[in-house]
Amino acid sequence: MRGLLLVTCALATLFGGTPARADESSATTCGAAFQAGQVARRKGAFGEARAELLVCSREPCSEAIRPTCARWLAEVDHAMPSLVVSVRSARGEDVRDARVSIDGELVAERLDGRAMDLDPGDHDVRVEVGGEIVDRHVVVVEGEKARVLAIELAERPAPPPPPEVPPPPPLVTRPVPVLTWVFGGFTLAGLGVFTGFGVAGNAGYADMERCRPACSPDLVDDTQRSYLVADLGLGVAVVGLGLTVASYLLRPTVTTERTAGAR
Repeated sequence: MRGLLLVTCALATLFGGTPARADESSATTCGAAFQAGQVARRKGAFGEARAELLVCSREPCSEAIRPTCARWLAEVDHAMPSLVVSVRSARGEDVRDARVSIDGELVAERLDGRAMDLDPGDHDVRVEVGGEIVDRHVVVVEGEKARVLAIELAERPAPPPPPEVPPPPPLVTRPVPVLTWVFGGFTLAGLGVFTGFGVAGNAGYADMERCRPACSPDLVDDTQRSYLVADLGLGVAVVGLGLTVASYLLRPTVTTERTAGAR
């Protein structure tokens, strides 16, 4: 290889039509590309080999090395494998808005169906769709063209339903029944009768104390009648009060369903 490089450089020096300094620089560049391209080609670094062979297969490189570089470049292009990344949704629809990285380097912002050239060997492929990341490990073989890496996205779970708001607890009350108010009214009425006729009886009794022993029978009867009615009124008030308290304490519980907005 070193002998071929020296021959190539000598031929470039003999037949080149440029000044000596430019010819020297060109020969150095072309010779370095010739050697680097061949080394990269042999170790399977086809991407690197292509870049170097493109340099030495064109002008201003010497005619002595350009055909060889062109042949090697064709061999590299033929041997270089390629990969096509295809992404589909869980419903089988093609996905275009996906970022593709190979071996940690971003190679595509969006899928367009084109094949991507790779060196043969192991590669780590990462596909990013929205917030979802899919990683794949592939081994591409020398000469394998347009190998399809098909990725099917998992179906995204449906969003959880909103939390069910429990109904508000029923409103439990113990309203005052009507009978309590009725019995309360009887109690007040009995107290009123007791008070009124009791005052009248006390007044008649005071008059009887002054007229003893010659009090008129009517005064005596009126006084006794007032006390009797007062006692009846007191009895009604006592009974009414008992019924009022009992009806209040024994009043039933009423349950009322409340709407969600009610407090």
